[in-house]
Amino acid sequence: MYNIIIRNNGLNGFYKGFYFPLITNGTIHALVYGIYGNVMRCDTDEQRQNLLKRHMLIAGCSTGLAQAVLGCPIEVVKIRLQTLGYIGRSYDCMKYIYNHEGVYGLYRGLVPMIWRDILPYGIYMLVNDWMFEMCNKIAVVRAIRMQSETGNSELAIKLEALFTSLAALLASVVSWSLITPLDVVKTTMQAETNPNIHRNMLECVLMLWRAHNYRVLFSGIYMNIGKSFAILWGYQYCLSKCQACAVKRNEDRLYK
Repeated sequence: MYNIIIRNNGLNGFYKGFYFPLITNGTIHALVYGIYGNVMRCDTDEQRQNLLKRHMLIAGCSTGLAQAVLGCPIEVVKIRLQTLGYIGRSYDCMKYIYNHEGVYGLYRGLVPMIWRDILPYGIYMLVNDWMFEMCNKIAVVRAIRMQSETGNSELAIKLEALFTSLAALLASVVSWSLITPLDVVKTTMQAETNPNIHRNMLECVLMLWRAHNYRVLFSGIYMNIGKSFAILWGYQYCLSKCQACAVKRNEDRLYK
Protein backbone atom coordinates (compact mmCIF):
# COMPACT_ATOMS: atom_id res chain seq x y z
CA MET A 1 0.00 0.00 0.00
CA TYR A 2 2.86 2.37 0.85
CA ASN A 3 4.50 1.84 -2.55
CA ILE A 4 1.20 2.32 -4.41
CA ILE A 5 0.52 5.66 -2.71
CA ILE A 6 4.08 6.90 -3.27
CA ARG A 7 4.10 5.80 -6.91
CA ASN A 8 0.79 7.45 -7.82
CA ASN A 9 0.65 10.51 -5.56
CA GLY A 10 4.03 10.98 -3.91
CA LEU A 11 4.22 12.04 -0.26
CA ASN A 12 1.18 14.29 -0.77
CA GLY A 13 -0.90 11.13 -1.13
CA PHE A 14 -0.57 10.47 2.60
CA TYR A 15 -2.13 13.86 3.36
CA LYS A 16 -5.12 13.84 1.02
CA GLY A 17 -8.19 15.03 2.90
CA PHE A 18 -5.96 16.28 5.71
CA TYR A 19 -6.93 19.94 6.04
CA PHE A 20 -10.68 19.58 6.67
CA PRO A 21 -10.31 17.14 9.62
CA LEU A 22 -7.39 19.24 10.89
CA ILE A 23 -9.63 22.30 11.14
CA THR A 24 -12.74 20.55 12.49
CA ASN A 25 -11.56 17.56 14.54
CA GLY A 26 -9.94 19.70 17.22
CA THR A 27 -13.27 21.36 17.93
CA ILE A 28 -15.16 18.05 17.82
CA HIS A 29 -12.74 16.26 20.15
CA ALA A 30 -12.80 19.19 22.57
CA LEU A 31 -16.60 19.00 22.54
CA VAL A 32 -16.88 15.23 22.94
CA TYR A 33 -14.35 15.11 25.79
CA GLY A 34 -16.18 18.05 27.35
CA ILE A 35 -19.37 15.97 27.18
CA TYR A 36 -17.48 13.06 28.75
CA GLY A 37 -16.24 15.25 31.60
CA ASN A 38 -19.69 16.75 32.29
CA VAL A 39 -21.45 13.37 32.34
CA MET A 40 -18.79 12.07 34.74
CA ARG A 41 -19.47 14.81 37.31
CA CYS A 42 -21.09 13.85 40.61
CA ASP A 43 -22.16 15.96 43.56
CA THR A 44 -20.00 14.24 46.17
CA ASP A 45 -16.89 12.03 46.36
CA GLU A 46 -19.02 9.16 47.69
CA GLN A 47 -21.32 9.31 44.68
CA ARG A 48 -18.32 9.50 42.38
CA GLN A 49 -16.83 6.34 43.90
CA ASN A 50 -20.08 4.35 43.91
CA LEU A 51 -21.20 5.32 40.41
CA LEU A 52 -17.81 5.63 38.73
CA LYS A 53 -18.02 2.60 36.42
CA ARG A 54 -21.63 3.26 35.43
CA HIS A 55 -20.98 6.93 34.79
CA MET A 56 -17.83 6.12 32.86
CA LEU A 57 -19.75 3.78 30.54
CA ILE A 58 -22.59 6.29 30.07
CA ALA A 59 -20.12 9.13 29.53
CA GLY A 60 -18.17 7.12 26.98
CA CYS A 61 -21.34 6.15 25.11
CA SER A 62 -22.55 9.78 25.11
CA THR A 63 -19.18 10.83 23.75
CA GLY A 64 -19.44 8.21 21.01
CA LEU A 65 -22.90 9.39 19.97
CA ALA A 66 -21.73 13.00 19.74
CA GLN A 67 -18.67 11.91 17.78
CA ALA A 68 -20.79 9.96 15.27
CA VAL A 69 -23.42 12.65 14.66
CA LEU A 70 -20.99 15.56 14.46
CA GLY A 71 -18.21 13.74 12.67
CA CYS A 72 -20.14 11.87 9.96
CA PRO A 73 -20.13 14.67 7.32
CA ILE A 74 -16.43 15.27 7.98
CA GLU A 75 -15.69 11.58 7.52
CA VAL A 76 -17.64 11.49 4.25
CA VAL A 77 -15.75 14.48 2.83
CA LYS A 78 -12.40 13.10 3.98
CA ILE A 79 -13.03 9.66 2.48
CA ARG A 80 -14.25 11.08 -0.83
CA LEU A 81 -11.12 13.23 -1.08
CA GLN A 82 -8.89 10.26 -0.27
CA THR A 83 -10.50 7.57 -2.41
CA LEU A 84 -12.14 9.24 -5.42
CA GLY A 85 -9.35 11.59 -6.42
CA TYR A 86 -11.54 14.67 -6.05
CA ILE A 87 -9.45 17.77 -6.81
CA GLY A 88 -10.39 20.94 -4.98
CA ARG A 89 -11.05 22.33 -1.53
CA SER A 90 -12.84 20.39 1.19
CA TYR A 91 -15.66 22.93 1.20
CA ASP A 92 -16.16 22.45 -2.56
CA CYS A 93 -16.27 18.69 -2.07
CA MET A 94 -18.91 19.04 0.65
CA LYS A 95 -20.93 21.37 -1.55
CA TYR A 96 -20.67 18.92 -4.46
CA ILE A 97 -21.91 16.04 -2.30
CA TYR A 98 -24.82 18.13 -0.99
CA ASN A 99 -25.85 19.27 -4.50
CA HIS A 100 -25.77 15.76 -5.99
CA GLU A 101 -26.80 13.56 -3.04
CA GLY A 102 -28.53 15.92 -0.62
CA VAL A 103 -28.18 15.81 3.16
CA TYR A 104 -28.36 12.02 2.99
CA GLY A 105 -25.08 12.00 1.07
CA LEU A 106 -23.31 13.79 3.92
CA TYR A 107 -24.67 11.25 6.41
CA ARG A 108 -23.98 8.08 4.46
CA GLY A 109 -22.68 5.42 6.81
CA LEU A 110 -24.12 7.10 9.90
CA VAL A 111 -25.70 3.87 11.22
CA PRO A 112 -22.47 1.81 11.23
CA MET A 113 -20.66 4.87 12.57
CA ILE A 114 -23.10 5.04 15.52
CA TRP A 115 -22.66 1.30 16.14
CA ARG A 116 -18.90 1.79 15.89
CA ASP A 117 -18.72 4.71 18.34
CA ILE A 118 -21.41 4.44 21.05
CA LEU A 119 -20.70 1.25 23.04
CA PRO A 120 -17.00 0.98 22.05
CA TYR A 121 -16.30 4.48 23.42
CA GLY A 122 -17.71 3.32 26.76
CA ILE A 123 -15.58 0.16 26.67
CA TYR A 124 -12.61 2.28 25.63
CA MET A 125 -12.85 4.46 28.73
CA LEU A 126 -13.60 1.53 31.07
CA VAL A 127 -10.57 -0.47 29.91
CA ASN A 128 -8.36 2.58 30.27
CA ASP A 129 -9.58 3.19 33.83
CA TRP A 130 -9.26 -0.52 34.72
CA MET A 131 -5.65 -0.51 33.56
CA PHE A 132 -4.88 2.48 35.78
CA GLU A 133 -6.51 0.72 38.75
CA MET A 134 -4.45 -2.43 38.19
CA CYS A 135 -1.25 -0.37 38.05
CA ASN A 136 -2.16 1.49 41.25
CA LYS A 137 -2.58 -1.82 43.12
CA ILE A 138 0.99 -2.92 42.40
CA ALA A 139 3.11 -2.56 45.54
CA VAL A 140 6.16 -1.31 43.65
CA VAL A 141 4.10 1.48 42.15
CA ARG A 142 2.86 2.62 45.54
CA ALA A 143 6.40 2.56 46.91
CA ILE A 144 7.75 4.69 44.06
CA ARG A 145 4.93 7.18 44.47
CA MET A 146 5.70 7.44 48.18
CA GLN A 147 9.33 8.13 47.31
CA SER A 148 8.23 10.87 44.92
CA GLU A 149 6.72 12.72 47.87
CA THR A 150 10.17 12.81 49.50
CA GLY A 151 11.85 14.34 46.48
CA ASN A 152 12.37 11.55 43.90
CA SER A 153 9.75 12.96 41.56
CA GLU A 154 11.53 12.20 38.25
CA LEU A 155 10.97 8.45 38.57
CA ALA A 156 7.31 8.96 39.46
CA ILE A 157 6.80 11.19 36.40
CA LYS A 158 8.32 8.53 34.14
CA LEU A 159 6.15 5.90 35.79
CA GLU A 160 3.00 7.94 35.19
CA ALA A 161 3.95 8.36 31.53
CA LEU A 162 4.49 4.59 31.20
CA PHE A 163 1.15 3.74 32.80
CA THR A 164 -0.63 6.32 30.67
CA SER A 165 0.87 4.73 27.57
CA LEU A 166 0.02 1.16 28.63
CA ALA A 167 -3.56 2.07 29.55
CA ALA A 168 -4.09 3.93 26.27
CA LEU A 169 -2.57 1.08 24.24
CA LEU A 170 -4.66 -1.64 25.91
CA ALA A 171 -7.86 0.40 25.57
CA SER A 172 -7.10 0.99 21.88
CA VAL A 173 -6.37 -2.69 21.16
CA VAL A 174 -9.52 -3.94 22.91
CA SER A 175 -11.90 -1.38 21.41
CA TRP A 176 -10.60 -1.47 17.82
CA SER A 177 -10.40 -5.27 17.78
CA LEU A 178 -14.17 -5.23 18.31
CA ILE A 179 -15.16 -2.38 16.01
CA THR A 180 -12.82 -2.52 13.02
CA PRO A 181 -15.42 -4.47 10.93
CA LEU A 182 -17.93 -1.68 11.57
CA ASP A 183 -15.32 0.90 10.57
CA VAL A 184 -14.65 -0.95 7.29
CA VAL A 185 -18.39 -1.10 6.53
CA LYS A 186 -18.76 2.59 7.37
CA THR A 187 -15.87 3.59 5.11
CA THR A 188 -17.13 1.43 2.24
CA MET A 189 -20.60 2.97 2.43
CA GLN A 190 -19.25 6.53 2.64
CA ALA A 191 -16.93 6.06 -0.34
CA GLU A 192 -19.83 4.95 -2.56
CA THR A 193 -21.49 7.75 -4.55
CA ASN A 194 -24.40 5.68 -5.89
CA PRO A 195 -27.25 5.78 -3.32
CA ASN A 196 -28.65 2.50 -4.67
CA ILE A 197 -25.50 0.59 -3.68
CA HIS A 198 -24.83 -0.36 -0.04
CA ARG A 199 -28.26 0.78 1.09
CA ASN A 200 -27.78 -0.82 4.51
CA MET A 201 -25.11 -2.40 6.68
CA LEU A 202 -26.07 -6.03 6.04
CA GLU A 203 -25.96 -5.61 2.28
CA CYS A 204 -22.52 -4.01 2.53
CA VAL A 205 -21.16 -6.75 4.83
CA LEU A 206 -22.39 -9.52 2.52
CA MET A 207 -20.86 -7.82 -0.52
CA LEU A 208 -17.49 -7.44 1.19
CA TRP A 209 -17.55 -11.02 2.47
CA ARG A 210 -18.34 -12.49 -0.95
CA ALA A 211 -15.79 -10.34 -2.75
CA HIS A 212 -12.84 -10.55 -0.35
CA ASN A 213 -13.66 -13.05 2.48
CA TYR A 214 -13.82 -12.16 6.18
CA ARG A 215 -10.27 -10.78 6.41
CA VAL A 216 -11.22 -7.58 4.60
CA LEU A 217 -13.41 -6.67 7.60
CA PHE A 218 -10.23 -6.19 9.65
CA SER A 219 -8.37 -4.04 7.14
CA GLY A 220 -6.54 -1.10 8.71
CA ILE A 221 -6.82 -2.36 12.29
CA TYR A 222 -3.20 -1.51 13.16
CA MET A 223 -3.49 2.02 11.82
CA ASN A 224 -6.70 2.56 13.81
CA ILE A 225 -5.07 1.26 17.00
CA GLY A 226 -2.15 3.63 16.50
CA LYS A 227 -4.41 6.62 15.92
CA SER A 228 -6.63 5.80 18.89
CA PHE A 229 -3.63 5.26 21.15
CA ALA A 230 -2.17 8.65 20.24
CA ILE A 231 -5.45 10.48 20.93
CA LEU A 232 -6.12 8.85 24.30
CA TRP A 233 -2.49 9.12 25.41
CA GLY A 234 -2.48 12.82 24.56
CA TYR A 235 -5.76 13.36 26.41
CA GLN A 236 -4.59 11.53 29.54
CA TYR A 237 -1.17 13.19 29.53
CA CYS A 238 -2.54 16.72 29.16
CA LEU A 239 -5.24 16.03 31.76
CA SER A 240 -2.68 14.81 34.30
CA LYS A 241 -0.51 17.88 33.69
CA CYS A 242 -3.48 20.22 34.12
CA GLN A 243 -4.51 18.46 37.35
CA ALA A 244 -0.94 18.68 38.69
CA CYS A 245 -0.84 22.41 37.92
CA ALA A 246 -4.19 22.92 39.66
CA VAL A 247 -2.98 21.06 42.78
CA LYS A 248 0.26 23.05 42.87
CA ARG A 249 -1.64 26.32 42.50
CA ASN A 250 -3.96 25.40 45.38
CA GLU A 251 -0.98 24.48 47.57
CA ASP A 252 0.72 27.79 46.79
CA ARG A 253 -2.43 29.65 47.82
CA LEU A 254 -2.60 27.77 51.12
CA TYR A 255 1.00 28.58 52.03
CA LYS A 256 0.72 32.30 51.15
